[in-house]
Amino acid sequence: MLTQRPASLYGFADRGVLQVGKLADLNLIDLQALKILPPHIARDLPAGGKRFLQGAQGYRYTIKSGQITYRDSMATDALPGRLLKRSEHRVS
Repeated sequence: MLTQRPASLYGFADRGVLQVGKLADLNLIDLQALKILPPHIARDLPAGGKRFLQGAQGYRYTIKSGQITYRDSMATDALPGRLLKRSEHRVS
């Protein structure tokens, strides 16, 4: 219900539950290994722009649409996502 209710509120009927035919983003977390890493500044934006980043450890897998996108906090080559427009998933 933690994800299903907000998804329904904003009209995303294909999210918030583990069910055949619906989208799912899953994070498998090792709670004993979970920790926040120190923050750092990355200067990787256009024109030398910078941004504040803070990573975490303990995320074993992140799975998007059945594909592993992160394994042990490291990105894989899988990029199953796409730009989501709210109007595409609006429930009448």
